[in-house]
Amino acid sequence: MCACAACETAFTVFADFEDYSGGVYRHVTGGVVGGHSVKLVGWGVEQGVKYWRAANSWNPYWGENGYFRIAMGQGSIDAECIASATGATYRQKGPPSPPPSPTPQTCENAMQYWCGGFYDQGNLCLSCLASRGGELEAAGCTPNDELEFCGIGRSPPTPTPTLPPG
Repeated sequence: MCACAACETAFTVFADFEDYSGGVYRHVTGGVVGGHSVKLVGWGVEQGVKYWRAANSWNPYWGENGYFRIAMGQGSIDAECIASATGATYRQKGPPSPPPSPTPQTCENAMQYWCGGFYDQGNLCLSCLASRGGELEAAGCTPNDELEFCGIGRSPPTPTPTLPPG
């Protein structure tokens, strides 16, 4: 068996896993009973079957002294585990890029950027704008701008009269 850096993962638990007492587990009978998170601590091959070795949290008397071996691919245990070799080294690519400079915004652009999804929705829109008070003030917004953006106090459009033909 090969030891590796620990990798936390989750897998689908089937009913027969609860009765595991040793060896390389492979689902045989029973339905799904839930999901479980474990820590992968190694891998190996036994009788041609590749497996993961995992630390379980149930107790040290369960399985193989609190650990178990599970065939790779069982219960999707290896679907989301990303790890590196224990001797891996990393280097920084260089200094981080400076953040982009803020684009000068007009009041209308600022309101659209922060709360455009609530445009013309009354109090919901005002709540959104209130949470962005400092940004809107910096963009030159006034309370009247905010009310108009949210559709409060705006007169409905005057219908254009239609004249009968003739």
